[in-house]
Amino acid sequence: KLSLDRRPEEVFDNIVGLAVNLCKTSYGALNLVAKNRLFFKAAIGTGEVRESPRDISFCSHTILYPDTIFVVNDATKDPRFADCPMVTANNVRFYAGVPIQVDDEKGNKCCVGTICVWDDSPKSLSKSQCAAMSYLAGLAKCALLMKRKSYKNLKECGFKDTNNDEQK
Repeated sequence: KLSLDRRPEEVFDNIVGLAVNLCKTSYGALNLVAKNRLFFKAAIGTGEVRESPRDISFCSHTILYPDTIFVVNDATKDPRFADCPMVTANNVRFYAGVPIQVDDEKGNKCCVGTICVWDDSPKSLSKSQCAAMSYLAGLAKCALLMKRKSYKNLKECGFKDTNNDEQK
């Protein structure tokens, strides 16, 4: 399990910043996926919004395709999203996301979140931008695993967890 600590952390902020700049979008996030919500571990362009319902998110679709980047060039023309509040109310047109996968206790791959970018105008990504997003998802995975290992070491030393909202 990964703790859904919502405090900003520079490493995750930097990963999202790279994604937004590489893909030339206005918005980006590193999300951790819980049962009913997405928690923005890091985000650019979302203001004070730090979570989103999972049932209306693009990221819920992203984690269904664990080995590839999920891209929606124009959400208004995609029947899966045309009526989605993210499109109709928040004006999302473009979305690209890559799952962040870790191994569970049995060694099986498990999607714990996404690194994603979006914009209010349609666009597409080049092959190199898609590859960069995949590399950034790998960096996010490594950062999350290092955080989990550090947390485990602290617990073994007697430090208590004050954040009981864990990822499912």
